Amino acid sequence: MEQPGAHSESAHATATMDEEGDGASGPFFPSSAQVAGGGKIPSKYFMESEVCERCHKDIYEQWKGSAHHFSSFNNQWYRKSIEYMQDVAGTKPSKWCGGCHDPAVLYSGLMDTPIKQMVHRPEAQAGLGCMMCHSIVQVKSTMGQGDFLLEYPKLHELASSPNPAMRWLHDFIVDLNPEPHRRIFLKPFMRSQTAEFCSACHKVHLDKPVNHYRWIRGFNEYDNWQASGVSGQGARSFYYPAKAQQCADCHMPLESSEERGNVNGYVHSHRFPAANTAVPTANEDSEQLQATEEFLKNKNLTVDIFAVSPARATDQRASAQADVNTTFAVGEEAEVKTTANAAGEAAPVTAPLNRVLPALRRGDDVRVDVVVRTKKVGHFFPGGNR
Repeated sequence: MEQPGAHSESAHATATMDEEGDGASGPFFPSSAQVAGGGKIPSKYFMESEVCERCHKDIYEQWKGSAHHFSSFNNQWYRKSIEYMQDVAGTKPSKWCGGCHDPAVLYSGLMDTPIKQMVHRPEAQAGLGCMMCHSIVQVKSTMGQGDFLLEYPKLHELASSPNPAMRWLHDFIVDLNPEPHRRIFLKPFMRSQTAEFCSACHKVHLDKPVNHYRWIRGFNEYDNWQASGVSGQGARSFYYPAKAQQCADCHMPLESSEERGNVNGYVHSHRFPAANTAVPTANEDSEQLQATEEFLKNKNLTVDIFAVSPARATDQRASAQADVNTTFAVGEEAEVKTTANAAGEAAPVTAPLNRVLPALRRGDDVRVDVVVRTKKVGHFFPGGNR
């Protein structure tokens, strides 16, 4: 089994997007994802996470509220994005998103149909189930963009059999010797190289087949993490933690559990807590919302309202430049210099606000400088696209 990251992104630098995955004629293009054997995978396979609940009850309950579960057209924001994209660019370019968001739709061939015609079908509401991540047998590079290989394991057919006797037999065999089950669904790289594993979907780019324009970097949590001190690999970092951390160390914290899959009384949380409070709020999921809020408040970052100064027209230009630069991978926006005005005149600044109170009048336009400092975050905050 080839480990993730075996090929560096530089190996793809001279390749066009037409050469990614199965190429422009592939069934999933422009996603880079591939299926072993070159076939498709039945939708049902990605829609049977409740099969895993028999042994992994706690993990299943955690996953039900997660953003992974609500990654597809059961997410109203994502749904509107794809509907708009298909209206503007057509159905095929939207497969660029489907490689990571819509496994039950894309890998069965259903994404050739406009989503408005099938948005309420169960396949479109399935999200990322257990089988999506645990069927990845190879992450081909850290290029991202769904650059992985999926494999359909026959063992799953026994676990999900409609025959109760067959399901009992499967569970009995797993109890006797769980090693074959573990080898199929928990590859070594999923534990030892979680950052590279996560890079498959948490790093993306657009190119002509998607936007009919040119190559553009999308969100990129992997390169951000690698360049940070948290990874232990970033030369420009101001600090390093006592121990280098990967994605799962923060986003899959240990939770106590007595389920059959526990290790020493713990499982890794499949709530994947991060910064998305909108989805659990819309779903009225108080447990997921509480887990997300606790994660955000757990000394991950500080927000300081630091200074106030009179607003200047040049502030808008400087702000726009900084916004553009935040799409870079390793933090170049920290090097952006802003000046008060074109003539170089110094603007009066009141700071720090915990020591000096500003004199403000109703109707004044002011600039407020806010300093956000990441304490345990291994990438930009907020992550994703801004």
